[in-house]
Amino acid sequence: MMAKSTANGLTGRKALLARGSLWNFVLKLISVVLLFYAELLVAGALGLAEYDLWATAVSWLTILAVLAALGMNTLVVRQLPAFISTGARVRARSVLRWTSRRMGLAALVLGALLLLGRHRLSGQGGELAPVLLVIALMLPFQVLLLHSEAALRGFSRPLLSQVPQLLLRPLLFVVLLGAALQVGFRWTAERVAVAALISLLFSWLFAWARLRSVVGQELGQGVPQSPDPAWRKLVAQLFGLQLAGVLVAQADPAMLYALAPSGQAGIYAVAGRLAMFLSFAQVAVNVVLAPLMSSLHATGARAELQQHLRRAARGIALFTLPALVVMWWTGPWLLSLFGPGFEEGERTLRWLICGRGFAALSGAVSLLLVMCGHQGVALRILLVTAVGKLLANLLLMPLWGAEGAAMATVGMLALSNGWAWLEVRRRLGFDPSVLTVLRSAVH
Repeated sequence: MMAKSTANGLTGRKALLARGSLWNFVLKLISVVLLFYAELLVAGALGLAEYDLWATAVSWLTILAVLAALGMNTLVVRQLPAFISTGARVRARSVLRWTSRRMGLAALVLGALLLLGRHRLSGQGGELAPVLLVIALMLPFQVLLLHSEAALRGFSRPLLSQVPQLLLRPLLFVVLLGAALQVGFRWTAERVAVAALISLLFSWLFAWARLRSVVGQELGQGVPQSPDPAWRKLVAQLFGLQLAGVLVAQADPAMLYALAPSGQAGIYAVAGRLAMFLSFAQVAVNVVLAPLMSSLHATGARAELQQHLRRAARGIALFTLPALVVMWWTGPWLLSLFGPGFEEGERTLRWLICGRGFAALSGAVSLLLVMCGHQGVALRILLVTAVGKLLANLLLMPLWGAEGAAMATVGMLALSNGWAWLEVRRRLGFDPSVLTVLRSAVH
């Protein structure tokens, strides 16, 4: 009977991974189309100079949202499936309340600081200050949306968790932009930020309502306990991970705005968003795989976890390798669609294609370390690569602008993913990369 139950559980998790990955893939595809169209509208309406301001403001929003999240959204994704699988529903409710309150408060504090310091961040011209004012208003809703998304992922609702951020938000943004352009409305970076704020607000309300419903279904009624003291140490490590990660991956436009000639931040932002298409399959799979990693590691199901990692690597490779070839040859044409000046990013885009392709084929190495209790190792890797990336940015951005930033990004992705892969092999014995697919094909 126990063997039958185990087999049924394995079959169910295989189906969950396959079905969840497929639907997340479809959702990501729709989202990419919407976001690409939205960026075309924004770039066409603003021009390269104004788009530079918008890209820089988005970079600041991303950095501050990670700071305000304090690593707690990752704590929710990691701990919630483990609590639910072991029947600790009161602890699950406790971690939700503890994280949401602190993330919300941190977002309000950082939003107020951005509001006060926006003129200093804008430099002498001051053109960025009005856009940063809107970004300060967006920050609390962005952070609360991150919390709702993490909680829904923790409840094994990977598709639902992505709907507000990947579908509803870009759809509303495109509708607002398109409708205004149809009536001859003149867009500025500040007005684009207001449209983004409106779409964010409605997306967060949707996510919040769905989360309340899911919490009622999964956890029922109950009084949360006091937070576990161990959570604070874990959160400190996860916060360091997320902060290092965002400095590595999202700070480039803000640094280019300060260190490079005008327009370089906008060029890099567009090239970066195009190159992120190569992470498409990996992100879709990881949304489903992360809670499985946590629950299977907690129950000691190592063989089953490696099977899931191999299937995930196969699916990622089947998408990423053809996509890399297509992006390499169509990249210059795609850049030209954004308007005059953006075609200068061809070499920047090709550098980023190499880096993102390598990262995708490496598999979920950092995620695996975090979900299996080695977040300290992942933190050390990211901190070292983050410092190296920032130093490389300071050296290369003044010399080569967006292309210099792309070169630093490729070096960082190669170092961080290669190092994390070695640590996963040494400490856990797993291989989430495309190599496991090649190895199984040979044998």
